[in-house]
Amino acid sequence: MYRALRERGESRDRRRQRSLPARKKPELLARRPNDVWSWDITKLKGPERSIYYQLYVIIDIFSRYVPGWLVTPAESAELAETLISSAITRSGQAPGTIHADRGSSMTSGLVAQLLSDLGVARSHSRPHVSDDNPSQAGFKTFKYFPTFPERLGSIQDARALCLGSACSRMGWAGARSAIYCGNAPPTYANADKATCVRSVCGGCNHETSGF
Repeated sequence: MYRALRERGESRDRRRQRSLPARKKPELLARRPNDVWSWDITKLKGPERSIYYQLYVIIDIFSRYVPGWLVTPAESAELAETLISSAITRSGQAPGTIHADRGSSMTSGLVAQLLSDLGVARSHSRPHVSDDNPSQAGFKTFKYFPTFPERLGSIQDARALCLGSACSRMGWAGARSAIYCGNAPPTYANADKATCVRSVCGGCNHETSGF
């Protein structure tokens, strides 16, 4: 019976079912600095099991430059909006596209409205596909650094870690990362890649400045 059904194409499920369209893999091409930024949030372990700090990082996917980062006790759309706005103000030019995954902060109305007002295109990863976001590779490189601690004693320790040697040497996806910490960054809209990966940090209040 089943052989006869297969020969006639009748062995499949014949009920009417909803079919979901295939989601296209996001493909973003950055030909120069400031074409495409990517951002994400990762958790850093605090002094106890129930305590985590949220590390926000924005990365220019062409130059691997970090226009902005922030460490906070909790995640919120308001902080994400402030971080992106501050990074764009410091760079002096809005990127063409900002890519992120589909977390609550990334898809929030505040961030969407900010990017719309600035004329920045939004791009999001496919649902449940973590490696659509290039920032994930940077986080893995950061956390697998030999001197990365098992836990951090305080949020000040977390910020110091991001400002310290582990972050400046972590080679974000193969290049040195520049860190904004309250200083005016170099203008890199027309700079070459070597210029874009300069480290920019110093003379700032490490305990209060996160981006």
